[in-house]
Amino acid sequence: MDAIEPEDDFGLEIEAPAGLLPDLTAWGIDEIERGVCEDTYDNRRTIRANKGQWNIVFDRQGMPTGYIQVITAEMYQAAQGLSKADLLEDPEDFNSDYLHGLRLILAPEANKLAPSWVMRTTRVYMDQQEQRRMLGPDADLMQTRLARSPTRCNVMKGDGTRCWSWSDGSTDTLGMCRLHARQRGKVNPLGMSNAQIARNRIQSALPAASEVLEELMHGAVSEQVRLAAVAQMMDRGGIRGGFEVDQKTEVVITEHANIVTDRLKKLADGHVEKAKILKQIAEAQPQATPAPEPIDAEVIEDE
Repeated sequence: MDAIEPEDDFGLEIEAPAGLLPDLTAWGIDEIERGVCEDTYDNRRTIRANKGQWNIVFDRQGMPTGYIQVITAEMYQAAQGLSKADLLEDPEDFNSDYLHGLRLILAPEANKLAPSWVMRTTRVYMDQQEQRRMLGPDADLMQTRLARSPTRCNVMKGDGTRCWSWSDGSTDTLGMCRLHARQRGKVNPLGMSNAQIARNRIQSALPAASEVLEELMHGAVSEQVRLAAVAQMMDRGGIRGGFEVDQKTEVVITEHANIVTDRLKKLADGHVEKAKILKQIAEAQPQATPAPEPIDAEVIEDE
């Protein structure tokens, strides 16, 4: 880490491999210090056009300074190569493949340098290869998504450097990381859906599953485990205990005339029931009081 103190004495802390700080004046950018410029839209656009990246520069108090440090492709490649040299098959070649398979598992510091999912997927691939070896002639039935163990993405970027991300080794990515696989479209060379691949895996694992059940049935220490294994074996063999299923089907044929007669009868009964309800409602309502009859009279005017 080299401390660079510009004229206004912000006390910048710049991290970069020795001798790789770029000359930004060649890109038309005004430098504050070697490889450092103001954080503006125009400067970022120019850096991006020259295949570069940048980091925010902070002062010694941890506050942003308004400056950015330019990271060229060479700087990024060198930093990645130094940090992942123990994972490369050829540490002198930054475009070399990563260690994979058993060599990756046995490599020192691999658990710290490689992502945890890479180590886990590598062990799964090795277990599957052992299962295929045990299946012998039936190994072709075991179609899995893992075409190979995880290794380095095989895509060369526009700046001439190889992608440092990991490929999961599946048939969907074909040696690319997830980002480049999405950009270029996924291809499945097996010509099968993932559901069919999973179904084939289950079918190929049935002999091994039967052996495990049989081993538990004979050698398990716990009686409950042995009983459960026996029940599973009998169930898979078609012997079910505890209940008996007796299915009977009764077919009734009805003439069309009878169907029509039943519907007409239901309609007639409905009309009768409706008439009764209306009559009950009418009887429950109070009777209206009749208006008084007019009386003949003669109007007498006062004198």
